[in-house]
Amino acid sequence: SSAVSFELLGVMATKSQRKICWEHRDAYFGCLDDPARGDHGKCLKEYKSFEEQCPASWVAHFVSQRNAGTTNAGVPIANAAPPKKPMSLAERLEAREQQQKQH
Repeated sequence: SSAVSFELLGVMATKSQRKICWEHRDAYFGCLDDPARGDHGKCLKEYKSFEEQCPASWVAHFVSQRNAGTTNAGVPIANAAPPKKPMSLAERLEAREQQQKQH
C-alpha cells in the first residue's frame, strides 16, 4: 500500500504531512458535498488520495466525525465556524493600522 507510513513508524506527523492530509480530506468531503457528484462512487479518486495521504486511523476518525455530523470539538458541523485563512504580512499591517486609527 502507498498509504503514509509515519503512523506505522510510530512517529508524529509533521506540520506539512498534516496539511497534506487535511487538504486531501477536504477535497474528498468537498466532492461528497457537490450536488453534481455527491456520493462515494463518484468521488473514488479523491477518496483514494485521502487514504494515501492520511494514516488509516485518521481516515477512520475523519469519516466517523463526518458521519456523526460533528467536528473534533464535538460542535455540530453546521454550527462550526469556517476555518480562518492565515493573514499575509500586508493584511496584518493593514489591520494594525485600522486598529490604531480606531483608538
